[in-house]
Amino acid sequence: MTLLLRACVPLLGLVLVSCSSFIRDVSDVELPWRVVASAGEQRLVEFVYRPFFAVQSIHLAGEFNDWTWPGHGSGRMHEMAWDPAREYWVYRIWLKSGAWHYVYIADGKTAVADLKNMIVMPDGTEVSRMVVR
Repeated sequence: MTLLLRACVPLLGLVLVSCSSFIRDVSDVELPWRVVASAGEQRLVEFVYRPFFAVQSIHLAGEFNDWTWPGHGSGRMHEMAWDPAREYWVYRIWLKSGAWHYVYIADGKTAVADLKNMIVMPDGTEVSRMVVR
């Protein structure tokens, strides 16, 4: 399988990959995350992710955990769990209302932004941006 990469940018020691032929569109969800509960300013956010490529693990890294993933950083790691019934990687996390940047880390080494809410940072790095209300 030939992969046509639009961008390959270092992200804190990782390679950030963005390629429309590389990631399967999760067309049955409006956004790759949703608020499932609230408590004051906190929101329980469920992330769903389904890569096209085979992976052994998916971690969620972002501003909410100081961009921590396996082997990097000292924040809390957020490993997603495979849900065979829905065929998604799923993770729930409590976040304060506001804007957050994040990426998915495939097999502890490749950062991937959601195609449905990807933005390009001033340094050229592609990340996902979400606004939790």
